[in-house]
Amino acid sequence: MAHIKAKTSLKIITLESVDSTNTYAIGLAQRGEKEITIVRAKTQTSGRGRFKRTWVSPPGQGIYVSFILRPQNLLNEVCFFPLIAALSVIHTLKCYLELTIKPPNDIMAGKRKIAGILVEAKGAKEKTDFIVAGIGININTQRNELPPQASSLAIETGKKYAIEKIFNNLLNEFLKVYAEFKAGHMPALLKEAYRYQEKNSLKKIGQVPLRAQKKDEGIQLL
Repeated sequence: MAHIKAKTSLKIITLESVDSTNTYAIGLAQRGEKEITIVRAKTQTSGRGRFKRTWVSPPGQGIYVSFILRPQNLLNEVCFFPLIAALSVIHTLKCYLELTIKPPNDIMAGKRKIAGILVEAKGAKEKTDFIVAGIGININTQRNELPPQASSLAIETGKKYAIEKIFNNLLNEFLKVYAEFKAGHMPALLKEAYRYQEKNSLKKIGQVPLRAQKKDEGIQLL
């Protein structure tokens, strides 16, 4: 059963369990759900990443959330949205530990993935209909619950965290960068994202031309 809370212009739908918050949110968006609608779940049974990869989502151990957005930005700007969403995660967690962005959509603690972004968009002729931006963050997830290449905030710091507090911080940070994105401040956002980019990445985020490179830049078109 979904718990729905309206907050100013936000609508937050909280689910005990769902196959995928992105899948659920896409269904809502296709039926005309307005921005900004947020779908979060305590667990996902079929959490998704890029290229049909699985996102492990143990109950009550992490943040599993998707945002329904309807910006006026063209699709050739939307292709950079995974990096913009990644900045919101960096801003949320940087007070706990040092993180880097592995373009286009992974947030790394050292060599292990601690969070990921899945952006799916629908549009035509470069016009954006909607974006669904999914964010998964491993907060209190334990080593035996994760694949070898992944980590969590608890594993990295040896502490347990209040997930609701971190979620509220993430929500605030996401809304800030989204407002900047809609206002057309792409150069500044990409410049900041480059500051957190892994040193051995193949290209500088800020030097990528503003053209649609959907596969390379991390969005999936519906």
